[in-house]
Amino acid sequence: MQAIYNDLIRILNMKIPFSKIPVFLIMIIIVYACNKNDAELTFGEKYINARSSLTLIDTFTVEFSTIRLDSIQTSNTNTILVGHYQDESFGEINCTGFIELTSPTDYGISSSEVYDSMALILNYTNYYGDTTRQFSITVHQLIESIEPESDDDYFYNTSSVSYNLLELGSKQFYPKPFSKDSILTIKLDDIIGKYLFDGLKINDEDVTLSEKFLENFKGLAIVSDMYNRAILGFLAENVIMRIYSHENNIDEDAQYYDFPINTITSQFNKIEHNYSETLFSSITDQKDEIRAGDANGLSFVQAGTALATKVMFPNLEELLLNNEGVVMKAELVFAPKKLSYTKNGLPTGLVIFEIGKHNVINDLLYAYDGTTITSSLVEDDLFQENTHYTFDVSSYVLKGIENHYFNPDDALLISFAASDINTNFNKVLIDTEAFTPQLRLYLLKY
Repeated sequence: MQAIYNDLIRILNMKIPFSKIPVFLIMIIIVYACNKNDAELTFGEKYINARSSLTLIDTFTVEFSTIRLDSIQTSNTNTILVGHYQDESFGEINCTGFIELTSPTDYGISSSEVYDSMALILNYTNYYGDTTRQFSITVHQLIESIEPESDDDYFYNTSSVSYNLLELGSKQFYPKPFSKDSILTIKLDDIIGKYLFDGLKINDEDVTLSEKFLENFKGLAIVSDMYNRAILGFLAENVIMRIYSHENNIDEDAQYYDFPINTITSQFNKIEHNYSETLFSSITDQKDEIRAGDANGLSFVQAGTALATKVMFPNLEELLLNNEGVVMKAELVFAPKKLSYTKNGLPTGLVIFEIGKHNVINDLLYAYDGTTITSSLVEDDLFQENTHYTFDVSSYVLKGIENHYFNPDDALLISFAASDINTNFNKVLIDTEAFTPQLRLYLLKY
Protein backbone atom coordinates (compact mmCIF):
# COMPACT_ATOMS: atom_id res chain seq x y z
CA MET A 1 0.00 0.00 0.00
CA GLN A 2 2.89 2.35 0.85
CA ALA A 3 4.36 1.86 -2.64
CA ILE A 4 1.02 2.62 -4.33
CA TYR A 5 0.60 5.66 -2.11
CA ASN A 6 4.08 6.96 -2.98
CA ASP A 7 3.42 6.48 -6.72
CA LEU A 8 0.18 8.45 -6.49
CA ILE A 9 1.89 11.26 -4.65
CA ARG A 10 4.49 11.44 -7.41
CA ILE A 11 1.62 11.81 -9.93
CA LEU A 12 0.21 14.70 -7.93
CA ASN A 13 3.64 16.32 -7.77
CA MET A 14 3.74 16.36 -11.57
CA LYS A 15 1.28 19.28 -11.32
CA ILE A 16 -1.37 17.59 -13.41
CA PRO A 17 -4.62 19.62 -13.15
CA PHE A 18 -6.42 18.26 -10.12
CA SER A 19 -9.72 17.82 -11.94
CA LYS A 20 -8.02 15.51 -14.46
CA ILE A 21 -6.99 13.00 -11.80
CA PRO A 22 -9.45 10.07 -11.51
CA VAL A 23 -11.51 10.21 -8.35
CA PHE A 24 -10.60 6.67 -7.33
CA LEU A 25 -6.91 7.62 -7.18
CA ILE A 26 -7.63 10.53 -4.88
CA MET A 27 -9.79 8.31 -2.68
CA ILE A 28 -6.89 5.87 -2.27
CA ILE A 29 -4.75 8.77 -1.06
CA ILE A 30 -7.43 9.90 1.38
CA VAL A 31 -7.98 6.43 2.80
CA TYR A 32 -4.29 5.84 3.25
CA ALA A 33 -3.61 9.31 4.56
CA CYS A 34 -6.35 9.07 7.15
CA ASN A 35 -4.66 5.98 8.55
CA LYS A 36 -1.33 7.73 9.10
CA ASN A 37 -0.84 9.13 12.59
CA ASP A 38 0.21 12.76 12.84
CA ALA A 39 1.78 12.56 9.41
CA GLU A 40 2.01 15.00 6.55
CA LEU A 41 1.62 14.28 2.87
CA THR A 42 2.67 16.36 -0.12
CA PHE A 43 -0.01 17.72 -2.42
CA GLY A 44 1.73 19.38 -5.32
CA GLU A 45 4.14 21.70 -3.55
CA LYS A 46 1.96 21.94 -0.43
CA TYR A 47 2.04 19.94 2.72
CA ILE A 48 -1.33 19.11 4.19
CA ASN A 49 -2.47 17.39 7.30
CA ALA A 50 -3.10 13.71 6.76
CA ARG A 51 -6.50 13.94 8.45
CA SER A 52 -8.30 15.08 5.29
CA SER A 53 -12.05 14.73 4.93
CA LEU A 54 -14.66 14.55 2.18
CA THR A 55 -17.54 16.97 2.76
CA LEU A 56 -20.91 17.17 1.01
CA ILE A 57 -22.34 20.60 0.16
CA ASP A 58 -25.86 20.81 -1.33
CA THR A 59 -26.82 24.43 -0.67
CA PHE A 60 -26.22 25.88 -4.13
CA THR A 61 -29.32 27.22 -5.89
CA VAL A 62 -30.68 25.11 -8.74
CA GLU A 63 -33.30 26.59 -11.10
CA PHE A 64 -35.42 24.47 -13.44
CA SER A 65 -37.46 25.70 -16.42
CA THR A 66 -39.12 24.15 -19.47
CA ILE A 67 -38.17 24.88 -23.07
CA ARG A 68 -39.18 23.36 -26.41
CA LEU A 69 -36.69 22.63 -29.17
CA ASP A 70 -37.72 24.22 -32.47
CA SER A 71 -37.50 20.98 -34.42
CA ILE A 72 -36.32 17.40 -34.23
CA GLN A 73 -35.35 15.05 -37.03
CA THR A 74 -38.04 12.43 -37.71
CA SER A 75 -36.63 10.77 -40.85
CA ASN A 76 -34.25 7.82 -40.95
CA THR A 77 -35.54 6.55 -37.59
CA ASN A 78 -36.96 3.25 -38.89
CA THR A 79 -40.16 4.01 -36.96
CA ILE A 80 -43.51 5.08 -38.41
CA LEU A 81 -45.56 6.97 -35.81
CA VAL A 82 -49.35 7.18 -36.18
CA GLY A 83 -51.88 8.25 -33.60
CA HIS A 84 -53.47 10.88 -31.44
CA TYR A 85 -53.11 11.30 -27.69
CA GLN A 86 -54.14 13.85 -25.11
CA ASP A 87 -52.24 14.17 -21.86
CA GLU A 88 -53.44 16.30 -18.96
CA SER A 89 -49.95 17.63 -18.29
CA PHE A 90 -48.26 17.48 -21.69
CA GLY A 91 -51.12 18.51 -23.99
CA GLU A 92 -52.38 17.07 -27.26
CA ILE A 93 -50.21 15.17 -29.76
CA ASN A 94 -51.05 14.00 -33.29
CA CYS A 95 -48.76 11.91 -35.53
CA THR A 96 -48.93 11.17 -39.25
CA GLY A 97 -46.53 8.79 -40.97
CA PHE A 98 -45.30 9.32 -44.54
CA ILE A 99 -43.73 6.54 -46.63
CA GLU A 100 -42.40 6.11 -50.15
CA LEU A 101 -42.70 2.72 -51.87
CA THR A 102 -40.85 1.12 -54.78
CA SER A 103 -41.61 -1.49 -57.44
CA PRO A 104 -41.46 -5.25 -56.77
CA THR A 105 -38.27 -7.02 -57.71
CA ASP A 106 -40.03 -10.30 -58.51
CA TYR A 107 -43.29 -10.10 -60.41
CA GLY A 108 -43.55 -13.00 -62.86
CA ILE A 109 -47.32 -13.04 -63.37
CA SER A 110 -48.86 -15.67 -65.63
CA SER A 111 -51.57 -14.82 -68.14
CA SER A 112 -54.10 -16.87 -66.19
CA GLU A 113 -53.55 -15.09 -62.85
CA VAL A 114 -56.45 -13.09 -61.43
CA TYR A 115 -56.29 -10.11 -59.07
CA ASP A 116 -57.72 -10.65 -55.56
CA SER A 117 -56.92 -7.68 -53.28
CA MET A 118 -54.31 -5.21 -52.07
CA ALA A 119 -53.30 -4.42 -48.49
CA LEU A 120 -50.81 -2.38 -46.46
CA ILE A 121 -48.93 -4.56 -43.95
CA LEU A 122 -47.35 -2.98 -40.87
CA ASN A 123 -45.33 -4.50 -38.02
CA TYR A 124 -45.72 -3.01 -34.55
CA THR A 125 -42.62 -1.77 -32.76
CA ASN A 126 -43.91 0.29 -29.81
CA TYR A 127 -46.84 2.32 -28.53
CA TYR A 128 -47.73 5.19 -26.23
CA GLY A 129 -51.09 5.71 -24.54
CA ASP A 130 -54.20 3.58 -24.12
CA THR A 131 -54.41 0.56 -26.45
CA THR A 132 -57.54 -0.85 -24.83
CA ARG A 133 -59.70 1.54 -26.83
CA GLN A 134 -60.63 1.11 -30.48
CA PHE A 135 -58.18 2.72 -32.88
CA SER A 136 -59.08 4.18 -36.30
CA ILE A 137 -56.59 4.66 -39.10
CA THR A 138 -56.83 5.80 -42.73
CA VAL A 139 -54.38 5.52 -45.63
CA HIS A 140 -54.10 8.20 -48.33
CA GLN A 141 -52.16 8.51 -51.58
CA LEU A 142 -49.65 11.36 -51.72
CA ILE A 143 -50.09 14.06 -54.35
CA GLU A 144 -46.59 15.46 -53.77
CA SER A 145 -43.24 13.71 -53.89
CA ILE A 146 -41.37 13.21 -50.63
CA GLU A 147 -38.51 15.69 -50.92
CA PRO A 148 -36.67 17.37 -48.02
CA GLU A 149 -37.22 21.10 -47.56
CA SER A 150 -33.75 21.66 -46.09
CA ASP A 151 -30.25 21.19 -47.50
CA ASP A 152 -29.34 18.46 -45.02
CA ASP A 153 -31.64 15.86 -46.68
CA TYR A 154 -33.54 15.25 -43.44
CA PHE A 155 -37.19 15.63 -42.54
CA TYR A 156 -38.37 17.08 -39.25
CA ASN A 157 -41.42 16.97 -36.99
CA THR A 158 -42.69 20.09 -38.80
CA SER A 159 -42.27 18.58 -42.30
CA SER A 160 -45.35 17.64 -44.31
CA VAL A 161 -46.40 16.42 -47.77
CA SER A 162 -49.84 16.95 -49.31
CA TYR A 163 -52.06 13.90 -49.74
CA ASN A 164 -55.40 13.09 -51.35
CA LEU A 165 -58.22 13.43 -48.85
CA LEU A 166 -59.97 10.43 -50.43
CA GLU A 167 -59.16 7.31 -48.46
CA LEU A 168 -57.18 4.56 -50.12
CA GLY A 169 -58.02 2.34 -47.17
CA SER A 170 -59.13 2.42 -43.54
CA LYS A 171 -59.44 0.19 -40.50
CA GLN A 172 -60.93 0.21 -37.02
CA PHE A 173 -59.28 -2.19 -34.60
CA TYR A 174 -57.96 -2.79 -31.10
CA PRO A 175 -54.15 -2.47 -31.14
CA LYS A 176 -52.18 -5.53 -30.04
CA PRO A 177 -48.57 -4.37 -30.25
CA PHE A 178 -47.16 -7.20 -28.16
CA SER A 179 -49.29 -10.08 -29.35
CA LYS A 180 -47.72 -13.17 -30.95
CA ASP A 181 -48.84 -12.00 -34.38
CA SER A 182 -47.96 -8.30 -34.06
CA ILE A 183 -48.95 -7.39 -37.63
CA LEU A 184 -51.56 -4.89 -38.77
CA THR A 185 -53.14 -5.41 -42.22
CA ILE A 186 -55.17 -2.62 -43.84
CA LYS A 187 -57.16 -3.40 -46.99
CA LEU A 188 -56.57 -0.87 -49.78
CA ASP A 189 -58.61 0.31 -52.74
CA ASP A 190 -59.21 -2.39 -55.38
CA ILE A 191 -59.26 0.02 -58.31
CA ILE A 192 -55.68 1.11 -57.58
CA GLY A 193 -54.74 -2.46 -56.74
CA LYS A 194 -56.11 -3.84 -60.02
CA TYR A 195 -54.34 -1.07 -61.97
CA LEU A 196 -50.99 -1.95 -60.39
CA PHE A 197 -51.58 -5.68 -60.86
CA ASP A 198 -52.36 -5.24 -64.55
CA GLY A 199 -49.27 -3.05 -64.92
CA LEU A 200 -47.08 -5.80 -63.47
CA LYS A 201 -48.78 -8.38 -65.64
CA ILE A 202 -48.01 -6.57 -68.92
CA ASN A 203 -44.62 -5.29 -67.68
CA ASP A 204 -45.71 -1.63 -67.84
CA GLU A 205 -42.66 0.49 -66.96
CA ASP A 206 -44.88 2.98 -65.15
CA VAL A 207 -45.30 0.22 -62.56
CA THR A 208 -42.20 -1.97 -62.91
CA LEU A 209 -39.50 0.73 -63.04
CA SER A 210 -38.97 2.39 -59.69
CA GLU A 211 -38.28 5.89 -61.05
CA LYS A 212 -41.42 5.94 -63.18
CA PHE A 213 -43.47 4.25 -60.47
CA LEU A 214 -42.56 7.04 -58.02
CA GLU A 215 -43.64 9.65 -60.55
CA ASN A 216 -47.12 8.14 -60.62
CA PHE A 217 -47.43 6.65 -57.13
CA LYS A 218 -45.61 9.14 -54.89
CA GLY A 219 -46.24 7.39 -51.60
CA LEU A 220 -48.67 7.02 -48.72
CA ALA A 221 -49.79 9.02 -45.70
CA ILE A 222 -50.94 6.95 -42.72
CA VAL A 223 -53.34 9.13 -40.77
CA SER A 224 -54.85 8.84 -37.30
CA ASP A 225 -58.40 9.62 -36.28
CA MET A 226 -58.57 12.57 -33.87
CA TYR A 227 -60.52 10.45 -31.37
CA ASN A 228 -57.75 7.91 -30.89
CA ARG A 229 -56.13 7.73 -27.47
CA ALA A 230 -52.79 6.17 -28.37
CA ILE A 231 -49.80 6.58 -30.69
CA LEU A 232 -48.60 3.43 -32.43
CA GLY A 233 -45.12 2.77 -33.74
CA PHE A 234 -44.45 0.53 -36.76
CA LEU A 235 -41.17 -0.79 -38.17
CA ALA A 236 -40.46 1.21 -41.33
CA GLU A 237 -38.08 -1.29 -42.93
CA ASN A 238 -40.77 -4.00 -42.92
CA VAL A 239 -43.68 -1.99 -44.35
CA ILE A 240 -45.15 -3.59 -47.47
CA MET A 241 -47.97 -2.84 -49.88
CA ARG A 242 -48.97 -6.32 -51.05
CA ILE A 243 -51.09 -7.43 -54.01
CA TYR A 244 -52.76 -10.86 -53.73
CA SER A 245 -53.77 -12.97 -56.72
CA HIS A 246 -54.52 -16.55 -57.73
CA GLU A 247 -54.51 -18.76 -60.80
CA ASN A 248 -57.91 -18.77 -62.47
CA ASN A 249 -59.85 -22.04 -62.01
CA ILE A 250 -56.90 -23.71 -60.27
CA ASP A 251 -57.02 -24.71 -56.61
CA GLU A 252 -53.58 -23.45 -55.55
CA ASP A 253 -52.18 -21.22 -52.85
CA ALA A 254 -52.62 -17.50 -53.37
CA GLN A 255 -49.81 -15.56 -54.98
CA TYR A 256 -48.60 -12.16 -53.82
CA TYR A 257 -46.37 -9.32 -55.02
CA ASP A 258 -44.78 -6.81 -52.65
CA PHE A 259 -44.10 -3.09 -53.06
CA PRO A 260 -41.53 -2.47 -50.27
CA ILE A 261 -40.46 0.81 -48.74
CA ASN A 262 -38.13 2.74 -51.04
CA THR A 263 -35.59 3.94 -48.46
CA ILE A 264 -35.63 4.44 -44.69
CA THR A 265 -34.29 7.96 -45.19
CA SER A 266 -37.38 9.02 -47.15
CA GLN A 267 -39.79 7.90 -44.41
CA PHE A 268 -40.68 10.56 -41.84
CA ASN A 269 -43.29 11.51 -39.26
CA LYS A 270 -45.15 14.76 -38.86
CA ILE A 271 -45.71 15.48 -35.16
CA GLU A 272 -48.24 18.14 -34.25
CA HIS A 273 -48.97 19.35 -30.74
CA ASN A 274 -51.42 21.62 -29.00
CA TYR A 275 -50.18 23.16 -25.75
CA SER A 276 -53.05 25.63 -25.28
CA GLU A 277 -54.35 23.92 -22.12
CA THR A 278 -50.97 23.26 -20.52
CA LEU A 279 -48.88 25.11 -17.96
CA PHE A 280 -46.29 25.90 -20.65
CA SER A 281 -48.70 27.26 -23.27
CA SER A 282 -46.71 30.52 -23.49
CA ILE A 283 -43.74 28.74 -25.12
CA THR A 284 -43.67 29.48 -28.85
CA ASP A 285 -40.03 28.91 -29.85
CA GLN A 286 -36.75 27.64 -28.46
CA LYS A 287 -35.79 30.98 -26.90
CA ASP A 288 -38.89 30.92 -24.70
CA GLU A 289 -38.97 29.20 -21.34
CA ILE A 290 -41.23 28.93 -18.33
CA ARG A 291 -39.73 28.62 -14.88
CA ALA A 292 -40.90 25.78 -12.70
CA GLY A 293 -41.98 28.33 -10.10
CA ASP A 294 -44.48 29.69 -12.62
CA ALA A 295 -45.77 26.23 -13.54
CA ASN A 296 -46.90 24.90 -10.15
CA GLY A 297 -43.36 23.82 -9.38
CA LEU A 298 -43.25 21.51 -12.40
CA SER A 299 -40.79 21.09 -15.24
CA PHE A 300 -41.28 18.89 -18.30
CA VAL A 301 -39.22 16.48 -20.40
CA GLN A 302 -40.75 14.53 -23.29
CA ALA A 303 -39.44 12.76 -26.37
CA GLY A 304 -41.30 13.32 -29.62
CA THR A 305 -42.53 16.80 -28.70
CA ALA A 306 -38.98 18.01 -27.91
CA LEU A 307 -39.88 19.38 -24.48
CA ALA A 308 -36.77 19.65 -22.31
CA THR A 309 -35.77 20.98 -18.90
CA LYS A 310 -33.19 23.74 -18.59
CA VAL A 311 -31.01 23.74 -15.46
CA MET A 312 -29.21 26.82 -14.16
CA PHE A 313 -26.91 27.34 -11.18
CA PRO A 314 -27.10 31.12 -10.59
CA ASN A 315 -24.61 31.32 -7.71
CA LEU A 316 -22.08 28.74 -8.84
CA GLU A 317 -19.42 31.43 -9.17
CA GLU A 318 -19.16 31.36 -5.38
CA LEU A 319 -17.11 28.22 -5.86
CA LEU A 320 -14.31 30.39 -7.23
CA LEU A 321 -14.09 32.13 -3.86
CA ASN A 322 -14.00 28.86 -1.92
CA ASN A 323 -10.61 28.08 -0.42
CA GLU A 324 -11.82 25.38 1.93
CA GLY A 325 -11.34 22.40 -0.34
CA VAL A 326 -11.27 20.91 -3.80
CA VAL A 327 -14.35 19.71 -5.71
CA MET A 328 -14.01 15.97 -6.22
CA LYS A 329 -17.43 15.27 -7.68
CA ALA A 330 -20.63 17.14 -8.60
CA GLU A 331 -24.07 15.55 -8.92
CA LEU A 332 -27.40 16.95 -10.08
CA VAL A 333 -30.31 15.25 -8.30
CA PHE A 334 -34.03 15.72 -9.00
CA ALA A 335 -37.25 13.77 -8.64
CA PRO A 336 -40.31 13.02 -10.79
CA LYS A 337 -43.75 14.00 -9.57
CA LYS A 338 -45.17 11.30 -7.37
CA LEU A 339 -47.77 9.06 -9.07
CA SER A 340 -47.14 10.71 -12.46
CA TYR A 341 -45.50 7.58 -13.84
CA THR A 342 -47.48 4.66 -12.45
CA LYS A 343 -49.02 3.77 -15.85
CA ASN A 344 -46.13 3.98 -18.32
CA GLY A 345 -43.18 3.83 -15.94
CA LEU A 346 -40.15 6.09 -15.87
CA PRO A 347 -37.67 6.23 -18.77
CA THR A 348 -34.04 5.48 -18.11
CA GLY A 349 -30.94 6.87 -19.77
CA LEU A 350 -31.80 10.56 -19.99
CA VAL A 351 -28.97 12.67 -21.39
CA ILE A 352 -27.81 16.17 -20.63
CA PHE A 353 -26.62 18.90 -22.99
CA GLU A 354 -24.62 22.09 -22.57
CA ILE A 355 -26.55 25.10 -23.87
CA GLY A 356 -25.78 28.79 -24.25
CA LYS A 357 -27.57 32.06 -24.89
CA HIS A 358 -31.12 31.78 -26.28
CA ASN A 359 -31.06 28.09 -25.30
CA VAL A 360 -28.90 27.14 -28.28
CA ILE A 361 -27.52 23.61 -27.85
CA ASN A 362 -23.72 23.49 -27.88
CA ASP A 363 -23.07 19.79 -27.35
CA LEU A 364 -23.76 16.81 -25.17
CA LEU A 365 -22.14 16.92 -21.76
CA TYR A 366 -19.29 14.42 -21.68
CA ALA A 367 -17.27 12.98 -18.84
CA TYR A 368 -13.51 13.60 -18.78
CA ASP A 369 -12.93 10.20 -20.39
CA GLY A 370 -15.07 11.22 -23.37
CA THR A 371 -18.11 9.06 -22.57
CA THR A 372 -21.63 10.45 -22.81
CA ILE A 373 -23.12 11.25 -19.43
CA THR A 374 -26.49 9.59 -18.83
CA SER A 375 -28.79 9.65 -15.84
CA SER A 376 -29.03 7.00 -13.17
CA LEU A 377 -32.48 6.24 -11.77
CA VAL A 378 -33.34 5.08 -8.26
CA GLU A 379 -36.92 3.81 -8.00
CA ASP A 380 -38.79 3.46 -4.72
CA ASP A 381 -41.41 0.99 -5.94
CA LEU A 382 -42.93 0.46 -2.50
CA PHE A 383 -43.55 3.99 -1.24
CA GLN A 384 -42.49 6.20 -4.20
CA GLU A 385 -40.91 8.56 -1.67
CA ASN A 386 -37.27 8.29 -2.72
CA THR A 387 -37.53 7.89 -6.49
CA HIS A 388 -35.01 10.23 -8.12
CA TYR A 389 -32.63 10.81 -11.03
CA THR A 390 -28.93 11.64 -10.71
CA PHE A 391 -26.51 13.11 -13.26
CA ASP A 392 -22.76 13.28 -12.71
CA VAL A 393 -22.02 16.88 -13.77
CA SER A 394 -18.45 16.96 -12.47
CA SER A 395 -16.99 17.84 -15.86
CA TYR A 396 -19.30 20.86 -16.18
CA VAL A 397 -18.48 22.25 -12.73
CA LEU A 398 -14.76 21.52 -12.90
CA LYS A 399 -14.47 23.16 -16.32
CA GLY A 400 -15.79 26.40 -14.83
CA ILE A 401 -13.37 26.15 -11.94
CA GLU A 402 -10.44 25.54 -14.27
CA ASN A 403 -11.45 28.51 -16.43
CA HIS A 404 -12.03 30.66 -13.33
CA TYR A 405 -15.34 31.71 -14.90
CA PHE A 406 -18.96 30.55 -15.04
CA ASN A 407 -20.75 32.17 -17.99
CA PRO A 408 -24.19 33.35 -16.76
CA ASP A 409 -25.67 32.48 -20.20
CA ASP A 410 -24.58 28.85 -19.95
CA ALA A 411 -26.83 26.13 -18.61
CA LEU A 412 -27.58 22.42 -18.85
CA LEU A 413 -30.51 20.80 -20.66
CA ILE A 414 -32.14 17.52 -19.66
CA SER A 415 -33.55 15.61 -22.63
CA PHE A 416 -33.57 12.25 -24.40
CA ALA A 417 -30.87 10.63 -26.50
CA ALA A 418 -31.12 10.94 -30.29
CA SER A 419 -32.24 7.32 -30.54
CA ASP A 420 -35.28 8.03 -28.33
CA ILE A 421 -36.30 11.61 -28.93
CA ASN A 422 -37.83 10.94 -32.37
CA THR A 423 -39.21 7.41 -31.96
CA ASN A 424 -41.41 7.55 -28.85
CA PHE A 425 -43.18 9.87 -26.40
CA ASN A 426 -41.65 8.87 -23.08
CA LYS A 427 -41.88 11.62 -20.48
CA VAL A 428 -40.73 12.81 -17.08
CA LEU A 429 -42.76 15.28 -15.05
CA ILE A 430 -40.28 16.86 -12.63
CA ASP A 431 -41.55 18.16 -9.29
CA THR A 432 -39.31 20.90 -7.88
CA GLU A 433 -41.48 21.58 -4.83
CA ALA A 434 -41.95 18.15 -3.25
CA PHE A 435 -38.23 17.48 -3.85
CA THR A 436 -36.02 20.52 -4.31
CA PRO A 437 -33.42 19.80 -7.03
CA GLN A 438 -29.92 19.68 -5.62
CA LEU A 439 -26.40 20.26 -6.84
CA ARG A 440 -24.38 18.00 -4.59
CA LEU A 441 -20.69 18.92 -4.39
CA TYR A 442 -18.21 16.58 -2.72
CA LEU A 443 -15.27 18.64 -1.41
CA LEU A 444 -11.93 17.32 -0.29
CA LYS A 445 -10.93 19.37 2.74
CA TYR A 446 -7.41 19.23 4.03
